[in-house]
Amino acid sequence: MKLEVYHGDDLVEIELPDSNVGQPVLIAGREADVDWVRIRECEYSILIAGRVFDLTVEPAGERAVVHGRDGAAQLRVSDPRRGAAPEVEGGKPGLQRVVAEMPGKVIRVMARAGDAVALGQGLLVLEAMKMQNEIPAPTSGVVREIAAMEGKAVQAGDFLLSLE
Repeated sequence: MKLEVYHGDDLVEIELPDSNVGQPVLIAGREADVDWVRIRECEYSILIAGRVFDLTVEPAGERAVVHGRDGAAQLRVSDPRRGAAPEVEGGKPGLQRVVAEMPGKVIRVMARAGDAVALGQGLLVLEAMKMQNEIPAPTSGVVREIAAMEGKAVQAGDFLLSLE
């Protein structure tokens, strides 16, 4: 996914891989040593070249205010592909496969096959790096398949469940 991030009149192009497993992030066309984890809704911990940034994001359409230890920045994020495909509540239409973003342990499964869920509703809790992370539904839909089992370890990219 290629994004254009504006801070005032300054533009930085960021290219994110389709999965965070073994693929580099490109910032302004250069490979960057980046790792990240979503802590909870709108909260992220990002490791860039050995430095940790704990950020809170307040989204408002294409604009967002990003808060960190050093203050806040107002950004505008543009996806050049937006409009090319229809969106369903911020997600893609059709079957959605939810995968683990990082290695961890499934602590709790909160949905069952056949359950109707809403966008952002908690599906399961994954413990990673001694933190419990609630994994939300990427779109509204019906849970079709659950592969995650409480107490089981998962690796980054492992299939957890699917929604349709």
